[in-house]
Amino acid sequence: MKQCGECTLCCKIPKIAGLKPSDQWCKNCIIGKGCAIYDHRPKVCQDFACRWLSDQDMPDAYRPDRVHFYVAPGNDSDEVFRVRVDTDYPEAWKDSPIVEAFLNQGKHVVVSVGWQITFLAGRGRPTPEKLVLEWIL
Repeated sequence: MKQCGECTLCCKIPKIAGLKPSDQWCKNCIIGKGCAIYDHRPKVCQDFACRWLSDQDMPDAYRPDRVHFYVAPGNDSDEVFRVRVDTDYPEAWKDSPIVEAFLNQGKHVVVSVGWQITFLAGRGRPTPEKLVLEWIL
């Protein structure tokens, strides 16, 4: 089973209610090491597992801290993938083999860089007439 290792990107990108806003490092994060309160971290942190961590087939080269984004867990249902990008590297998702692979499989991709949202239609699939985002940033 994969482990986060030196990756702490999930300690920066998402908002953690009562702890930190989006796109800022958590005060409990030791960047490149992990959580200083790991044994007592909030439940939302305990429950979080990015797609790299949960997908045993995703190569180590795609670890979020190496590519500067992660594929968010959630209601993907393997039809829509949500990519959250480190705002310090706003172009990191462009030309990414991960994003390209999802698109080539006909999956839609929603990319978030700070407050900028980009929708990419999966290849061979029509663009939806309406896009409704229910997303906690």
